[in-house]
Amino acid sequence: MAVDQGKIVALAKRALFRPVAVRNAFTQTAVHSSRGGSLLASEISDILKRIDRKEVIELTQELVRIPSVTGCEGDVAEYIQGRLKAFGLKTEKQNIVEKRFNVIGRMDGASSENSLMLHGHMDTVPTFDMEEPYSGKIIGDSIYGRGACDQKGGIAASMIALKAIRESGLKLKKGILFAGVIDEEAEHRGSYHLAKKGPRAEMAVITDQSNLEAEIGCKGSIPIRITTKGKAVHGSTPWLGINAISKMVKIIEVMNQLSLGETKIEGLGNFKTTINIGLIQGGNAYNIVPDKCSIWIDLRVVAGDDNQTILKQFKEALRQLKLKDKEIDATMEVARPDWKWATILRRGLKPFLVPQDSSVVVSLSEAIAATGGKLRLSYSNGYVDADFLVNDASIPSVVYGPGGEGNAHSPKERVKIDQLVQAAKVYAYMAAKEASK
Repeated sequence: MAVDQGKIVALAKRALFRPVAVRNAFTQTAVHSSRGGSLLASEISDILKRIDRKEVIELTQELVRIPSVTGCEGDVAEYIQGRLKAFGLKTEKQNIVEKRFNVIGRMDGASSENSLMLHGHMDTVPTFDMEEPYSGKIIGDSIYGRGACDQKGGIAASMIALKAIRESGLKLKKGILFAGVIDEEAEHRGSYHLAKKGPRAEMAVITDQSNLEAEIGCKGSIPIRITTKGKAVHGSTPWLGINAISKMVKIIEVMNQLSLGETKIEGLGNFKTTINIGLIQGGNAYNIVPDKCSIWIDLRVVAGDDNQTILKQFKEALRQLKLKDKEIDATMEVARPDWKWATILRRGLKPFLVPQDSSVVVSLSEAIAATGGKLRLSYSNGYVDADFLVNDASIPSVVYGPGGEGNAHSPKERVKIDQLVQAAKVYAYMAAKEASK
């Protein structure tokens, strides 16, 4: 059963203020976990002091300056792997498709288990009409450039966090993972492979932009294409043909009237499955009755709804309409203009939701409180790759990253420097804490 936000903070505070621990005959204040294990306050203080603002800025800028539009992630992946090696992590490449690979970094612990995974995607959308997209320049309080907030800032913050832990010399009981994945902006091959092949961790933080809110879930996405076929004739004699666009209008009206799912999330409100008809194509000329029309629907599915059940609902609505109008010749399929990979077409993008009192949410809330922040929970109407970790790999995951004030993918994309530094501190605290249990 979910608990409210105040209770989560209370849990974190109780975990932070436990009795004094004794080590090597010296009494020192210890930061304890609600699930056992402890870090000396001096150890965590040393790690956090190593989060250097200048280093966070420079690494973010360096990543932004390396173009990595989806399909061309190789250069930035090589750079990230090189920096992780320089920071003292073990690294490996997960080859996905030709010249495209995930980067895995691992900081070993005493056992073979991994406590926390810091996950981020290395690809970006195209620059479109963005000016100086790879400058990485500082404008006011932010770093500007394509991928700054979506999501090279989160990757940079997580890398600096791992560097700080490594340099502190902290002895880890469990390993810490870094996962840089490809293809998040398209077919999600990187996270699919990671979830199927590993490595595994007890929990994960998706470092994608969330404006430093803890996103405990997101909607899934089903891209649907419906195509109607008609009979082309001269526009002056439309009664002799069948207008594919007119038939599509009837279908659109029915689809927009469907009763779709709704989920209530305690403390956050009600969220509905939504339909957006984003593309329509049809006809060859204004004076010809069109013999074909296609629409693409972006169906966003809330947690609690099942993708396959929703698809059946749409197919049944279309079947019923065809019974009423024998001239409607229509097909429906899962399709997206930029999706060619059969695996993602079969699987789709699923919603996820983790309980508000789950271990990953409590651990994150503790880290936020310990570094001077305040927990803010949210549920995303968009989509994030946590889906694969939660649904395919059973890894409790939450999204928490710098940036995300509506400028991702825009000509003004940027990330606030203060958020980068705060994220790095939260990642460092949480990773060190979980790996010390």
